[in-house]
Amino acid sequence: MHTLRVVFAIFALSVGLLAAESPFSGTWKLNVGKSKMIPPAPQGETVVVDANENSIKVTDDIIDAKGQPMKLSYEAKFDGKDYPATGSPDMDSVSFKRIGR
Repeated sequence: MHTLRVVFAIFALSVGLLAAESPFSGTWKLNVGKSKMIPPAPQGETVVVDANENSIKVTDDIIDAKGQPMKLSYEAKFDGKDYPATGSPDMDSVSFKRIGR
């Protein structure tokens, strides 16, 4: 009976790990008080990432150093191709390629 419980526990853990989301997925909020960003640092930032095995979707809400809101976003696949990025004065596309698979 003990062996059956151990096998079941290992099976349940394995299924849970397979079903888990990417470790990159989630909502990430800048802690301005602990940040060591070089000025002019943003007054606030919240990044929402939804990643899976094939693609990533990012939305970045920023309050810049002057208090102005900015919203950056993009969706891309991990295929090395360029995908449009919106809301940034510094970039107009992103590209991701999975390495080591």
